[in-house]
Amino acid sequence: MSAGHAGHAERWLISTGHGHWRSGVLSERSDIYRALGEREQALACAQEALARYAPGIPGFSLSVYRWSVGRLLSEAGRHQEAGGYLQAVLDDPDSPRLDQVTANVWLAYNAVDDGRPAEAARAAARAVELAGLCGDDAMTTALDAQCFVLRRAKDWAGARVAAERHLAAARRAGGRARVYHALDSMAWTAAGSDDFALLRACCRSCPSWPGRWTRRRAFGGGRARWPAKGAIAGKRTGLKARPANAAGLGWHYLR
Repeated sequence: MSAGHAGHAERWLISTGHGHWRSGVLSERSDIYRALGEREQALACAQEALARYAPGIPGFSLSVYRWSVGRLLSEAGRHQEAGGYLQAVLDDPDSPRLDQVTANVWLAYNAVDDGRPAEAARAAARAVELAGLCGDDAMTTALDAQCFVLRRAKDWAGARVAAERHLAAARRAGGRARVYHALDSMAWTAAGSDDFALLRACCRSCPSWPGRWTRRRAFGGGRARWPAKGAIAGKRTGLKARPANAAGLGWHYLR
């Protein structure tokens, strides 16, 4: 759905006397704005979607609207506010299990970004535990968060285990995007722990990644914004911009 389609949907609901059903469309519009990087508009739509929620109307569960607001607040650096919305999902006995996984994932990201590593580790572990009851697709999301939290804590052995589990779950779930994302997470773990053999193996597994590397190391963007361990400090010269993901590491490493 595009922003234009969402607007048409809203106008149709209003014109047919179903304006009170707008929560689902507003939530979709929020996701579109978030994907476009328009975070303030995304948050405004998510908050309105939550405010307009009523039991029984078409759309999503109450927990989806709650964690959507919490996620956007977390990304905006408003960690305390975000935690309240995310915790509300877990406190509601009617929250679907999959939404509890998502809430724990974002509680983990929120806590690690707020400098609370122990809380982040607990939330990530809860997400993985719950995801085990929801299937491999949910498990990939939970293990990706756990791997990130462990990398931030410099627990390279734990991050390697989480990355391996993530890749295994992605392969079981199927889909090139899932496997690519799992390899991306594995590559960041390898880079952070100076495991160049593993990094080379990850890059060989993704033919779309660059084939020629140089000796310079890079540190990444996106969710995995954690500099590689050790030698990256003091060796950041020559980088005009951070690579968007671990695929961008390829041309910063020697084959």
